[in-house]
Amino acid sequence: MNNYKESKKSKNLEKADKLLIKATRIIRISNTQNRYLISNQNFFIKTQLIISQVELVNKPC
Repeated sequence: MNNYKESKKSKNLEKADKLLIKATRIIRISNTQNRYLISNQNFFIKTQLIISQVELVNKPC
């Protein structure tokens, strides 16, 4: 009986390890995607600033 409990416990630990590895991968992918999103947003904001500055310079008095 005790052997059965130990076996079941080790199987559950293996399952937990696999789930943890999957979750870690998902978090890494998510963090990478977020970094790209943030850099794209920064690029967009800089582009908008440049466009508005150019519009100000070209605006007739």
